[in-house]
Amino acid sequence: MSKKYIVTSALPYANGILHIGHLAGSLLPADIFYRYLKFKGKDVIFICGDDEHGTPIEVAAQKEGKTPKEYCDKIHEERLKIFKKWNFSTFRWGTRWTRYSLWASLF
Repeated sequence: MSKKYIVTSALPYANGILHIGHLAGSLLPADIFYRYLKFKGKDVIFICGDDEHGTPIEVAAQKEGKTPKEYCDKIHEERLKIFKKWNFSTFRWGTRWTRYSLWASLF
């Protein structure tokens, strides 16, 4: 059986837009490592997601007149656009609303 790899990074908090620190500090190194493993022909998957729990989410959502889920959905879509713009590898970016069965099916 061949070795399988899972690459992930720190989960950025979903109370605002990603900034260069998120990208350079955790997401870019994980993306580079993922690409390296793919280049070497390894069986690898890159998964990560938003940390959508806590008071800052509630406060940010209230400021925009949204529910926490509505707010997090908006942030999630904005982040996907950033990943596309920065040419991040195709990977699975989840939220706490992502169904467990989706994640479990990956393994």
